[in-house]
Parts: sequence; structure tokens; C-alpha cells
Amino acid sequence: MSSYREDRRADRAAERAQDREDRRLELDAQREREAAKAEERRKDTEAKRRQEQADRKAKLAEKQAKKAAAAAKRAKLLRWLKANPATLFVAFVMVASIVPAILSQIGALTGASVAAPMAGLLAAMLEGGAWAITFMGKQAEDAGREPRKYRIGTWAVATVAAAVNFWHGLEVVP
Repeated sequence: MSSYREDRRADRAAERAQDREDRRLELDAQREREAAKAEERRKDTEAKRRQEQADRKAKLAEKQAKKAAAAAKRAKLLRWLKANPATLFVAFVMVASIVPAILSQIGALTGASVAAPMAGLLAAMLEGGAWAITFMGKQAEDAGREPRKYRIGTWAVATVAAAVNFWHGLEVVP
């Protein structure tokens, strides 16, 4: 038979063995949790890397698409310029002549006691109207419609603008 002390020792030894087993199980569980966290971090890092790579590819594709669109736009413009050199030169002459015409008309209208802002608007209306009607006539001609009414309108507006300029010239010259 065993004595109380031996039973007590055996119980303590069993408790220590159980404590060691509990600590071992706890450490194993902790290692598993840490391994799972490390695996999750690795997967997150990999997913982030893949997303960044996909974002870079998307940005590159967008940039290339913009470059292609700009190149196509330039090519279209160059084709139009090569096909319509007369229109280009007419537009240049119109742009070059509008500044002196508007300044002269503003001078004439302000000399006739029209307020400067109103004179500027009226002069812009005359010159802009002539341009607009001229381009509408060109569009009608290109579309195969009769441009006659637009040509008449252009001449009518141009005649009014010329009359304002002529009137101004008569007042300025002594």
C-alpha cells in the first residue's frame, strides 16, 4: 500500500504533467494562430501586390488609349487641313481682319453716342453674324443644299458693317 505522501507526490506529479500538457497545447494553439495570422498577412500582401499591379496596368492602358485618341484626332485634323487648304486660308484672313473691323466699328458707334459695352456687342454681332452666316452657307454647300440665302445674308451683314465703317471714316476725315 502506498502512503499518503506517495499519493500526494503522485497527484502533484500528475498535476505537473497535466500543466505541462496544457502549456504545450496552449503553445501549439498559439503557434497555429500566429501561423494563420502570418498566412493571412502573406495573402493580404499578395492580394495588395496583385491589385497594385492591376491598377498600374489599367492606368497604362488608359494612358495608351488617351494617346491613341489624341493621335487619331491629330491625324483627322491633318487630313482635313490637307483636304481644305482654301478654307484654312480664308479662315486666317477672316481672323486677321476682324480685329481692325471691330475696333473701327466700336469707334464709329461710340462716336454716335452708343455706350462702349453696347458698341462692342454690336460690332461683335455684325462681324460674328457675317462669320456665322458664311459658315452656314459652307455647310449647306457641303451638304448639297442651295447656299444662296446664306450668301445673300452674308452680303447683307457685311454691307451693314461696311456702312458703319464708311460712316466712321466720313466722320474722322476732315
